[in-house]
Amino acid sequence: MAGGELRIRGLKAGYGRGRMVLDGVDLDVPAGGLVAVLGPSGCGKTTLLRVLAGLLPASEGSVELGERNLVGVPPEKRRVGLVPQDAALFPHLNVSGNVGFGLPRAERRGPRVRELLELAGIAELADRSPAALSGGQAARVALARALAPNPDLVLLDEPYAALDAGLRGRLRTDVAAILKAAGTTSVLVTHDQDEALSMADYVAVLDSGKVVQCARPQELYARPQNAWVANFVGTCATLPVKRRADGGWDSGLGVIEQASASAGVGEQALAVVRPEQVAVGVSGVAAEVEGVSYVGHATTYHLRLGDGAAIEAMVIGAPSYGVGETVPVAPLQALHIVAE
Repeated sequence: MAGGELRIRGLKAGYGRGRMVLDGVDLDVPAGGLVAVLGPSGCGKTTLLRVLAGLLPASEGSVELGERNLVGVPPEKRRVGLVPQDAALFPHLNVSGNVGFGLPRAERRGPRVRELLELAGIAELADRSPAALSGGQAARVALARALAPNPDLVLLDEPYAALDAGLRGRLRTDVAAILKAAGTTSVLVTHDQDEALSMADYVAVLDSGKVVQCARPQELYARPQNAWVANFVGTCATLPVKRRADGGWDSGLGVIEQASASAGVGEQALAVVRPEQVAVGVSGVAAEVEGVSYVGHATTYHLRLGDGAAIEAMVIGAPSYGVGETVPVAPLQALHIVAE
């Protein structure tokens, strides 16, 4: 059964003495959807998860899950599953015992446990002890345990933070598929932008206790709401630009096209320039190469434009230019414009 729609309105919460960590959070998660909550340290990500789990009371606002308001409901009656950072498996129980722990005693050896073991791809580990599991296997067991009671909402608290980068990448795809197959509404809290953008249906950027922008990953990356979001999500430079009479924008990168901006002629704004949006060595304005980063499949050039602005350009393959050289650069496409 799919989880219910999650609707958060005006949510405030803190830790006493007037210290509000969440300061009016509004957030919608569609039924069966996965939203990743992303933000800098101290922005309120963990506090939001604790409120949703019932581990911290809300000071104001509402948390509706389907037809139920969860504010004031004790944790054990919320129908909310939690996948913690470190898996936190019970060492005295084998994998089957851990997965079935939240079920009524009579069902702990029943078909529901076998179904979850199959769904999580760990059926062959049913009799293994937690001490004999790898980090990735333990993460799958923790997810299966959270899903076993058919919760309406699953909360994932940076569950892969302790795993190496390669394993995290593989596990993201699998876990997203498991949650989609289970049809459970899910909230993932993470500091890993790649994780958020690759796993989630929607990404909510949290700052100073409020949601600054919530959008599909592609929308968030391509059209950030403001310069702060642009600089926080991914790598970019924000170049000062001035609106031209023909609708384009003058900048240190040359004339930039952007058809949807509403600024008047002569007004100033900022262009969001991602490294993959800059062509190197073909045509355009002159830029000095100040650094070269080669990572095997791609090269990133650290460039200084004639007006002093710094940008990056990423091209596929080995470097063709070295530090100190002057190269022509130009935007590959119309760039996104935000207010100053």
